[in-house]
Amino acid sequence: MGIDHFRDIIDRCFISPDHKFSITGLPIAHQFTHSGASTVEALKSLNAAFLICLGSERYPHYPSARHFLTEGRPKGISAIVLELYRLGTELIRDEIEEKAKNDLHFDAVLAETARWLEQQPKGFGPELIYRRIWEVFFPEGAALEGDKNRHVAELRETRKVTITKLNPEPVEQPVEEILLTANILLTTPLSDSVEALHCVSPELIGDVLKVTEEPQRHWYDHP
Repeated sequence: MGIDHFRDIIDRCFISPDHKFSITGLPIAHQFTHSGASTVEALKSLNAAFLICLGSERYPHYPSARHFLTEGRPKGISAIVLELYRLGTELIRDEIEEKAKNDLHFDAVLAETARWLEQQPKGFGPELIYRRIWEVFFPEGAALEGDKNRHVAELRETRKVTITKLNPEPVEQPVEEILLTANILLTTPLSDSVEALHCVSPELIGDVLKVTEEPQRHWYDHP
């Protein structure tokens, strides 16, 4: 089953026993079992529980992580993140299962990657290991390995546009009509205490505190 291979891959990539680092270098088990009282530590623990629940049920911390996600009652931003992870766990499993069922190539990639990671490829460098992992989580990136010039040409070809007519409402005042922005993602502080807002201008603190009380409407990935 595709989902079983996927869960095995999660185990090998992100989770490891005895609090040792996994292949990706993330101490997920330690983050889950050694959570502190701060908001940041609580979010780390939630993130770790989410990854553990995406993995196989044979992992020792799976029962407690599952209980943590399903029965946890955190407050503030942790409660919002918890709801996201609860929903995300089910959606990801359903999507992987459906994808593997309808895409035999993807199903084969899952099976082969799981077997390859099971062999504990200690003799391989990180580039090869990450490339194999990318075939599951970032196939577009994995496909860029090899003949880069050919891939660049193919990418440019797919991004070509055909101009069929002039814009009936062309830009006439570029300074006023075009907004140029930097590649930056903005969000609110993790803590809602005034002490944590020392870097915020005094005239903005009130508005920032109001925003932190609003429900989160959007989630974004890196652009």
